Amino acid sequence: MGEIIDLNLIKSLENLKNKELITKKLVQSSFYLFVYELVKKSIIDNIKSFYGVTDIVLKMTINKEELLAEYKKDVLSLDKDYFLAHIKWLKKMGGIDDRDYKKLYDLRMKRNEVAHDIDEIVFYDNLRIDKDLLLESIRIFSKVEKWFVNNVVIPIHNAVEGDELEPSEDALSGPMVVLAFVIEAIKEYL
Repeated sequence: MGEIIDLNLIKSLENLKNKELITKKLVQSSFYLFVYELVKKSIIDNIKSFYGVTDIVLKMTINKEELLAEYKKDVLSLDKDYFLAHIKWLKKMGGIDDRDYKKLYDLRMKRNEVAHDIDEIVFYDNLRIDKDLLLESIRIFSKVEKWFVNNVVIPIHNAVEGDELEPSEDALSGPMVVLAFVIEAIKEYL
């Protein structure tokens, strides 16, 4: 009986000599995790800010139980999973649609795979980062950030300051600028 030769294993062993390929896979994997965490943080932090339940506000307010109760009722009650509850709130408010919700769920599942199997992604030739999902994640991140700027930040600013700033599709947030700089820094690896 002959031996079964795993051609993918042989190709993968050959790729270990390719420093550029290893670097590219590590950068892509790290960037994928970075984008996931950026999206997650953006959604959760923006919603918590909207409800006034950030650590700094809670330390300074006298009605923290009231703020937390409203946040728990409106957001956390939507799902037992913390992140999914926030995504569902965002969907309910019109910040994302069904397709975006599905992509965010897919992003989360892929993030878990990348985080737990990064060694295999780097080693095996047939495992790759899903670039389409990564691009979709960046699109959703920008959409969410613009939605918060246009539907929360600007209206609150106008009410407090008496200004009449107009919502804009060209709105940029600080995290959007950070992401643009990161993409520019690593674009040769994408």
